[in-house]
Parts: sequence; C-alpha cells; structure tokens
Amino acid sequence: MKTPTKAIEIERNLFYGILGLIFLGSVFLLFLTTQLGDSPHLIVSDGNGYYAWVRSLFIDGDLDFSNDFPLLYAPDPAPEPIITPKGLVHNKYPIGLAILEIPGFFLGHFIALLTPFPADGISLPYQLSVAISLTAFVVGSFALFYHSLRHFGVNRNLAATVAITLLLSTNLIHYYAKQPTMAHGAGVAVLSFSLWLGSFKNLPLSITHRENCNPSQSGEDRQNPTFLPNADSLDLRKEKVHPLFSLFLGFIIGLLILLRNTNAVFSPFQFYLNLKLFKQKFNIIYCSFSFLATVSLQKISLWLLWGEWVIYPYKNEEFKQGIQGLFLALWGNSYGLFMYHPLYLLLIIINLIGLVKLKPYRGYFITILIAFFALVAINGSWGNFGDSFGHRAFIETLPLLGFGAALTLQSYSPSSTQVKQGYAIIGLLILLNFYLWLGYLLKAYPHNMMRNLAQVYLWLFSTDFRV
Repeated sequence: MKTPTKAIEIERNLFYGILGLIFLGSVFLLFLTTQLGDSPHLIVSDGNGYYAWVRSLFIDGDLDFSNDFPLLYAPDPAPEPIITPKGLVHNKYPIGLAILEIPGFFLGHFIALLTPFPADGISLPYQLSVAISLTAFVVGSFALFYHSLRHFGVNRNLAATVAITLLLSTNLIHYYAKQPTMAHGAGVAVLSFSLWLGSFKNLPLSITHRENCNPSQSGEDRQNPTFLPNADSLDLRKEKVHPLFSLFLGFIIGLLILLRNTNAVFSPFQFYLNLKLFKQKFNIIYCSFSFLATVSLQKISLWLLWGEWVIYPYKNEEFKQGIQGLFLALWGNSYGLFMYHPLYLLLIIINLIGLVKLKPYRGYFITILIAFFALVAINGSWGNFGDSFGHRAFIETLPLLGFGAALTLQSYSPSSTQVKQGYAIIGLLILLNFYLWLGYLLKAYPHNMMRNLAQVYLWLFSTDFRV
C-alpha cells in the first residue's frame, strides 16, 4: 500500500516526466528541422531581428546591422533597411529576447571554437544552442507555473493538468518546439517565472500553516482537494524580504516588457499580485528602480542607433484596422483566436465565472481580463498577423488565463463523471491542436492571411495536399 507521501512523490515525478518528454520531443523536432527544413536555420523570421542584437554585439563588436540582417535572413531577402540619422540600420525588435539568448549564444560559440563549424554567430552550433536553451526555458517554466498554482492552494492533479493542457493544446507548442527564437514562448516563460516569484512571497497559510489559521480544517478536511484558501490568508510570510528579491522581481517584470512592449498590459496583474510585498518599507522603491532601469535598456539601445530618443520603434507600421479588427482578432476567418484555438475561449469563460463566483480573488480576475482585452484592442486595431500558427499575439496570456482557470476549477467539487468529461474535452483539444499544427508544418494550408477556416480544418482531405 502506497503512503500519502509516496503517492505525492509519484504524481510529482510523473508531471516532471511529462515535461521532460515534451522537451525531448521538441529537441528532436528542432534537429529534424535543421535537416529537413527549407534551411538549416532555427533562428528565422522575427527571430532574426531579436538575435541580431546578440550577434552584432558579440561577433562584430558593434550595433551596425547592415551585415547582420543579410547573413541572418539568408536565403530569404532581408527586410528593406531603415537608415537612422547616425547612418546605422534600424532594428525595431526589443532587446529582451537577446538578453535571454546570451547563454545559448556563448554555448554555441564555445562549441564552434572546438569544432570545424565557423565561429560566426550563424552556424549550426549557434542555431541549436540558442533554440534548445530557449525551449528548455519555456518548458521548464511550467514547473514553476505548477508550483505557483500549488502555492495558491490548487491541488496537484489540477495544477499538473492545467500546465500540460496549456503546453499541448494551444499554438504555444509551435513557439517552443519549432520556432522558440520568436519572443512569444519566452514571454510565457518570464511571466510564469514572475508569477512564481509573486506566489512564493504570498504563500497561502492553508498550505504551510493551515491548522494555525483555520483550526476547523484538520484531519481529513485538510486533504480536501477542492479547498481554496481565502485571499485574506495570502499574507506575506513573517521573515523580512531581502532587497535583492525586490530588485530581482523588478528586473523580471521589466524583462517581460523588453521581450515585447505589448507585455506592458500585464503590469496591473503584476502590481496586484505583489501588492502585499510592496506594503513593506522600501520594497516598492527597490522594485521600481530595478524595473525602470531594465526597461530603459530599450530606450538606450535605440538612442545608440538613432542618436536621439525614439518613442515608437516600429517605423512605417501603424494601427489601421479599427473596430472591425477587434472582431477579426477573435472570430476572423483567417486568424480568429477563438476559431483556431478554442481553449482560449474556454479559459476566458472560466475566468469570467471565477470573477463572479470567487469574490475574494476578484482582483486577480479583473487584472487578468484587463490584460487579455487590452491585447485584443492593440492587436485587433493593428491587424498585422504575419505568417503565424493561429494568432500568436495572445500566447503570452496563457499563464494568467491558466492561473485564473485553475483557481476557479479548484473551487468546485466535480463528480468522477464530470472529471472524466473534462479530461475527454482536454484530449480532444490536444488532438485538434496537433492536427492543425501538423497541417501547418506540412504547409498543407496557406500560412498567410489568405487562408480560411475550411482550408485549415479540412487540409487532410484537400485534393491539393501532397505528402
């Protein structure tokens, strides 16, 4: 007979094992891409713009992208360059992802120096090291996401189920297993990391000291898997928070915005999550200083290119879709988020239920929904979707939507039949996602805005499709 402690260890190891299999499968696909893809490069598309900061600085020792872009984008043509007043080629992409790519870059550089591959910042060792390191960061961050949910009183099975569902049933899969050098997967990882930091300093007493804060929750009741602690019990732990923690938290929140500037929509949630932390003397000062110093790196980098302060780096790109774009972003025939990946719609509905039902946690749900619908307004009115698997601009919302959904589901006591039905729905969503993703990888339907739902969902039966 298994002891409770042994059962917990087995469940936890099973979850870690699944994460490990997801990582290994992703690495295998990355290796396969270098051999069977259109080019051996894993740093592609927008990823070239992010990575150019690293290559130019550490290989060329400058910020002159006139040679980097043609080398990185080959065999495709480089984008039409925008020349700054200093005579340099403009790089519109933020530098946050470049910061995260530095460890992978140096590993690739070390391997290149020991092998016949050229140490040019572009050869295969760099491609694999940078891509695999980012994949590891994204997949590994879901271990922290899992522990964040546990810190908030979510039971083990539900926390693991939510984490695995987010990894396998949305378009996130493409941006850690095939194109990890895009900023979206890294944004998910940094947001999960910041959620873990916030939850770590707001541990529910129901987990660590439940018998002290609620004597009625004892014996068998303490094992109640549907128990959700009252938000009032999410007090700071008694020990003093070290200034370095606040400084590091500010850096992580700032890094999130450095990855993609639109990630600023998550700032209200970050502030609310760490509200009790900021009530301690000087914590908000330390955190704010670190945050401002981090986000200022973007302005400094643009100033080095332009010789003047630049407010909006996306030159020649503008918001042009208007109100119609808001509808198309969610329900559109070409890139509608809910039409291609219905889990997002399900998560929004569950968060709305939580907003109504879980009054003590209402602040979390409000800030989560603010972030989501702010992205709808930004991305919908912009309307530039690129060659994306699904609508990738919403991927970064997944940790927060999953967090709110887990809190809501934890408050219910489902029957065994309902649990089975839930797993069946998740299984169908995962199968649907893999089916759509396979069609995308095989280019069985258009990658651009000319595609429609029929082409995407019926690609396997198309007379134009050839393996």
